[in-house]
Amino acid sequence: LLCNAFAALGRRARAQVPEDGWREVAGRCAEVLPRAEAREISSMAHGLINVGAEAESVAEFYSALERLLCTRPHINDYLSAQDVALIAHGLARHLRPERVGIAPGDSAFEAAGSSVGGGSSSSSNNCSSDAAPATAWPFEEHAGRRLKEFTPQGFALVLHASVRLRRGGAS
Repeated sequence: LLCNAFAALGRRARAQVPEDGWREVAGRCAEVLPRAEAREISSMAHGLINVGAEAESVAEFYSALERLLCTRPHINDYLSAQDVALIAHGLARHLRPERVGIAPGDSAFEAAGSSVGGGSSSSSNNCSSDAAPATAWPFEEHAGRRLKEFTPQGFALVLHASVRLRRGGAS
């Protein structure tokens, strides 16, 4: 709830929190993940991505979240369609941030090389169509089981995350 409250504040108010502060918040969220309920997990994933913190500051949380979702697959059975949408969208925005003003075909896009998100090379953010998925969490499988439960907005979030994370495509 705290992260969502901060996300609702203006950019100037959020800017008063130093990156070390966001790192501490993300670390504490990562600590409580194993004991959190499904709604709390999705709320943290959605809130932390919207506070405007640098990706490095919240990386501990998103790494712990992905590890939890992959190593404890039964947790996915407790996620609602909305939870899946918010978590997938948060992971997508963290792992593959948008590059504003740069589009394929632009010289700036070509100059940026293979790093779409500007992140580290360990996150495997390259542009090739045969690249591996950006996350190991098979969220499209869990979303497919709840397809009829999605709101139009939730469905759009999952589709957007699927494209960004290169999940669910033909292989």
